[in-house]
Amino acid sequence: MKSIRLDEIRERVKRLVQEANFVLPADVSARLETMAAAEKSEAGREVFREIRENAAIAREEKLGLCQDRGLAVFFVEPGGVEL
Repeated sequence: MKSIRLDEIRERVKRLVQEANFVLPADVSARLETMAAAEKSEAGREVFREIRENAAIAREEKLGLCQDRGLAVFFVEPGGVEL
């Protein structure tokens, strides 16, 4: 039976949750670019520019994309793993 250390699980979950907070998936970034290019109003284009700028800052500085990031809930079933 494979043994998984609890501290390893914690570290991986921590890294994934942090990354989810400051890295937009490539498909989301591409869609923002497409929508920005199609936007007709100056105000709308400015909003898209700010969103893309905030995403770049979040990625570079490792800061949350949004202050209201919600709450992560995990359901874990060890299934024969000794903790």
